[in-house]
Formats: sequence, C-alpha cells, structure tokens
Amino acid sequence: MELVRTKEEQLKTQINRLESLEYELVKHLLLYGKEEGISTEKILVADENNQLKEQEVQRKLKVHEKIFLELQQDEIELSTPDFQQIYSEIIAKYHQNPDFEQSTLANELPMELSPKVSEILMSEEKEQLCDWEKRGIVVKPKSETAFFAVDDILLNIRLFLVNKIIFDFQNQVAETISEDEKRDILENIINYMQLRKVLFHRLSRVV
Repeated sequence: MELVRTKEEQLKTQINRLESLEYELVKHLLLYGKEEGISTEKILVADENNQLKEQEVQRKLKVHEKIFLELQQDEIELSTPDFQQIYSEIIAKYHQNPDFEQSTLANELPMELSPKVSEILMSEEKEQLCDWEKRGIVVKPKSETAFFAVDDILLNIRLFLVNKIIFDFQNQVAETISEDEKRDILENIINYMQLRKVLFHRLSRVV
C-alpha cells in the first residue's frame, strides 16, 4: 500500500511540475511575446565531399516565433487544456497582427479563459511590486532576459517528456515476456537516454 501511495505522489509531483512549466511558457508568451533574441540552431549541411556535418545557424526571432516554431517542430501540445487554448489564441493573434496589444487579450478570449489570463497578468504585477528596490538589489528587467528564460522553459519541457518516455519504456520492459521485444524497448531507452544527455548539456549552457 505504501508503494502505491509513493507512485501516486510521484505522478502528482510530475504533473505539477509540467503544469508549472506550461504556466511559465504561457506567461512569457503573453507578457514578452514581442521581445527579440538570437536563436542558435544546429542543422545538417553537406560539405565538399558531400558528407553531412552539423553547423550552427543563428537568427533573430521574437519570443512568440521561437515558442511556436519549437513546439511545432517537436509536435508538442500543452497538457493543460486551458494553457493550450490560451496558447493557441495568442499565437493566432500574432499571426493575424504581430503588433496586437497583449493587454487587450483578456477581453477578447472566451469567457472561461479570461480569469486565467487576468490571473497571470496580476501575478506578474505582484512580482514587480516586491521589495527588491527597498533592499537595494538591482534586478534586470524581465523583458531583457525573456528570450533566454523561454529557451530554458522549452528545454525543461522537452526533458520532462523524454523522462516520461523513458519511464514508460522501463515499465514496458517489466511487463514484456518476448526477448525480442525487450531488446527493442531497451534500444529505445538507450536512444532516449542519449537525447536526455544532450538536453542536460544544453540546459547547463542556458543556466
């Protein structure tokens, strides 16, 4: 019985962690979608010998462009329905008019989503009204660090999803009788563990 409770607690913690990451992603999209930054990507290019090699490419993107492109690339949908709907509404607004005013969004959303957006906006205002200045601490404006924060959030979401896939595969191994199937599953686990190492490495550079 203790084991069952432990698994339930672990699952609840994981769900809360993902929801927290999705909240931060939507918040940054809502508040800092127009901010710009330099996105570094790795692409495969053919050299003079027609061999494929990795090459870093940098391009300037707005926060909303980076979020949209990366989620689309990995075919990721936010697991929290409200956040997914808010995300879709904001992205649609940017596609229609890149200069739309984020402050008007709460009034233009479906009635059931407006309170959630207002809550996000108010939570940010409360953070800005904290007593950092009274303590004599100079805080960098969030608009200046938003692009890097979004990169960190997206990497953490990817890492969460990769860990979940590994966990699911490990459970499959325990339930699988066929040796051939076990071998295939273990191969998948190894591949995803390598991907996890890459994500850890990228996160260490972001931090």
